[in-house]
Amino acid sequence: MHLLKPMLSLVPGTRALLSRLMRCAPRLVLLEAVMPLLPQSPHIPASPSMLLSLLYELAQSVHPPLDTLRWLLGLLQQTEARWSRFDDNNPLCLLLQTQKTQSPVPHLLELVRALLQWEPQLARQADRKTGCFALWYACDQYRPSLPLLLMERAPALSAHASSTGHTALFHAASRINAARLPLFLKLLELHPEHAGLHVSGKGSVLLELLSFVKDPSDLPPADPSALLSAVRRILQHFPELRLVGEGELPLHLAALLEDWGGTQVELVQLLLAAHGEEQLRKPDRFRRNALQQLLANDKRAPGCLELFVQSDAAAVISKGNALVRGLPASTTLTEVQFLESAAPGWFSTHSARDCSQLHMLCTRERISARGTGALRMDVFRAVLAYYPAAASEQDGSGNTVLMELCWRWPSLEALTLLLEHAPESIDRTDSHGYNALHCACDAPEPSLEVLQLLLSRAPTLAAQQTKKLQFPLHLLCANANSTVEQIALVLKAHPDAAVNFSDHFLPLHFMLEMHKAPNLLELVEPLLSEHSDQQRCTTS
Repeated sequence: MHLLKPMLSLVPGTRALLSRLMRCAPRLVLLEAVMPLLPQSPHIPASPSMLLSLLYELAQSVHPPLDTLRWLLGLLQQTEARWSRFDDNNPLCLLLQTQKTQSPVPHLLELVRALLQWEPQLARQADRKTGCFALWYACDQYRPSLPLLLMERAPALSAHASSTGHTALFHAASRINAARLPLFLKLLELHPEHAGLHVSGKGSVLLELLSFVKDPSDLPPADPSALLSAVRRILQHFPELRLVGEGELPLHLAALLEDWGGTQVELVQLLLAAHGEEQLRKPDRFRRNALQQLLANDKRAPGCLELFVQSDAAAVISKGNALVRGLPASTTLTEVQFLESAAPGWFSTHSARDCSQLHMLCTRERISARGTGALRMDVFRAVLAYYPAAASEQDGSGNTVLMELCWRWPSLEALTLLLEHAPESIDRTDSHGYNALHCACDAPEPSLEVLQLLLSRAPTLAAQQTKKLQFPLHLLCANANSTVEQIALVLKAHPDAAVNFSDHFLPLHFMLEMHKAPNLLELVEPLLSEHSDQQRCTTS
């Protein structure tokens, strides 16, 4: 770079050299070094095409400097060059499109004003390659000041709709939050007819609005009551939008909301007011209906489940994705009783992976025993009572409810109740050869009481190996949260496991590799003593 200045000042016809440099080196790197030298060199004429090329590069940079842009636009004004004379991208669209995908620069509004001062037509004409207007890109921004500025410069542009259904209203709905809500409401007031357009590949304004409410930005969320009022207005004019969607309906998104500021019930009522049964029966792209998504929503509003089931009780037992059909851990006893009364036999249904509802209730979350989460015993008892056979069944991977409880929910009360219903389930193994004791030893936080219960019912569990030749002792020693008492208990049940290899490792090797506890010597002592006993037996 330090050679550019003498080259530009001494060599006639350096414009050709500069063009070659711009082709073989990153333009944005050269821009800062080259542009301040252009007016100082009498050998480089101010070519409009070259300056416009530099303007496009500047517009696509992540952090375009304001001073450089103003200086470049000043050169373009001296040449009387205008963007409308050239068949190329709209630099304002390039700028806003780049800032949409990156963190916007603080002086973005000043950059837009500088471009509009140089060429007012940038606000009125679409980009020749993409067909999009600058206003649409501005509506994708989190700052409402940008689209308001462009609407002042080109008031009629907010009424424009593309052949694919894209409008300023649709783009304003895509990133709704507290700051942008007035812009969305203003556009809805000006052009309510745009809310009824079908947007190719997206669905509708209503679907886009609810999509972003479900996954909000980091900025303060929009007022739920004001958004609910906008949804009500859209549905009054276009009730058919309830059934418009690309892979999912508005009701699917409403079922996944986190109560939406206390207005989720009102939103569901609005959507179910017409075509309710058709909406509930229609699956999304993952074969889930709206009720199945609601059942998987831990933060749903109280009363939503009743609204769904009352509209179409048969939707409860329709087939859906195995991962979301079951009850979440937050399900209440009232909801369980309501489901059984509204759709008798639902708790005996199974997913595509042969999981019963009791299976899915116990596998919904992996919650630490030391955390705030706990298995609701009233719900567990009710589901087990509605379908007792689930206690002994195995899913598609061979897992039993007992195994899931041992690994995810170390609840002594639930395990005792389950073994009373199905004592034979303690002898089952899954497709990997794991038994219930393996699962208890591999739990995020093993429970001494659970280990004692399992070994008291079936002591031979400690002598069983998985397909990888792992005894329960191997898994317990590899568990960073195991204790001295737990290791001693499992070791006593089957001492030979201490000298058996699994994948070339002894339980002692797992212990030394995984445990970082200050009482490591205490943990290792039972294993070392067992090794000594084995050696004495071998010697004698």
